[in-house]
Amino acid sequence: MCRVPAKIACLIVGLLLVVSVAVPVMAESGAELPQETAPNPEAQAAAPILRATPQPALGGSQDLALVATVVPTAIRPISVRFEGVITRISTERPGEWQIDDIVFRVLTDTEIIFPVVGYTPRVGDYAVVSATRDGETLTAKRIVIREKWHFEFRGIITACPPEEPWDGEWLIGGMAVVVSSRVTVITNIPVRNYFANVEGRLLPDGKVEALRIEVLDPQGVANSFEFEGAIEQIPSTPTGEGIWVIAGVQGLVDANTEFPANAEPVVGATAGVEGKRLADGTLYFERIRVLTDAERQVRVTGRIEEIQSDFWRIGEQTVEIEDGTFVDESRCRAAVGMWAEAIARRQGNQLIALRIRVERPD
Repeated sequence: MCRVPAKIACLIVGLLLVVSVAVPVMAESGAELPQETAPNPEAQAAAPILRATPQPALGGSQDLALVATVVPTAIRPISVRFEGVITRISTERPGEWQIDDIVFRVLTDTEIIFPVVGYTPRVGDYAVVSATRDGETLTAKRIVIREKWHFEFRGIITACPPEEPWDGEWLIGGMAVVVSSRVTVITNIPVRNYFANVEGRLLPDGKVEALRIEVLDPQGVANSFEFEGAIEQIPSTPTGEGIWVIAGVQGLVDANTEFPANAEPVVGATAGVEGKRLADGTLYFERIRVLTDAERQVRVTGRIEEIQSDFWRIGEQTVEIEDGTFVDESRCRAAVGMWAEAIARRQGNQLIALRIRVERPD
């Protein structure tokens, strides 16, 4: 507390009046005035408010006492969201985790959502984190562990070891693929310039640890097909094996044909078909999925405008991403600005992506 005599108080008021008049005069005379700096929202939020309140001085004096009161300003935490491959993890709480080069705190009340019950998160998993930032500290509020670490793609084999067991680093579709005979199942003999389907785990360094590699014969790739249409004929055999007719196309169905258990195949139902042409010219139906009216497939094409863990925006159209969505990055890696063609099924007002093929726009 400081006491200010009444005369001095009047003098201060007078000086303020002089300044208020002098500043406009300086502006009119062309004198340079101090330049205002752009406000800093974080600094403003962090700075306390000083409030001066005049009060009578003690002892009945006519002097005034100016009391400075600090009014604290609440700082609102900044919400952030990021995702990527977990590169460091702590089994204790509170503890520190790391995604790529982002370090953040995980507290006892941090919500962690696992892909399956009883799952234990580990380095190499893919995670989506919602957090708050306080200064330089990131604190996770919610972590969603996705099965996106299970990586699938198709590409051309451009490099591989020359002989069994083919252990080492392959190059498929421009991606480095780590192969080990202890964990990798290889179907067919690998040959350079052949296509291959790869299933594996995305490692923190961007390589793929292969769990399964299916080497595809070029002729077989060229002879593969897919379409959808009405089921017109089903053989009367007890197992349903024989020649089916779907959308006017006759195809062979046997015990290895896959039928996803979403609906019963009956004449008149709409079905999506995936298959291949056999050496003798016969069309073989490898997979038949019955579609409801709400699940009819639609095709979405355009430039990729946004990529998130649970949806993509392609040509102003949003398609939802599920664990079963197959993203073909054999031509180029998915990125904003690339061209994409998505096959999706309609579910209510949403489009659920089944397959997305990414290409360069040129």
